[in-house]
Amino acid sequence: MKRINTLPRKLTDFQLFELLKEGNPVALNHLHLRYKRLLFWLGWQVLKDDFVVDTIVQDTFLKLWTHRDTIETPDHITGFLRFVMKRDCIAYVSAPRNKFTRLMASLDSFENYQEYLAGYDPLKDKEYLHS
Repeated sequence: MKRINTLPRKLTDFQLFELLKEGNPVALNHLHLRYKRLLFWLGWQVLKDDFVVDTIVQDTFLKLWTHRDTIETPDHITGFLRFVMKRDCIAYVSAPRNKFTRLMASLDSFENYQEYLAGYDPLKDKEYLHS
């Protein structure tokens, strides 16, 4: 079977840069294969959630594609990807809707946390403090 729209397996950074600037989607595929592990690792260090990190990695490459005209040099590609990944991870962590989810997930790590939340009686605490 003959492949169409493919590029050689090994492309230099400059070749990928030129193809990306021309709007070649195969160049984006090569860049994705080259940098997805690095970006995943960066996101995992912050979020510790495979699904969310994978989603942010995909969004990062989508942003690279939509902003490919602003990339100035081949070295700028790596910096752009790392910057966008880091910024999006920080935005995810600081979003209020995600803080609640992380709080609930952290409570699940404690055994019988429901007893402490629902069964708290301040009068019993006063009795223990005075005895």
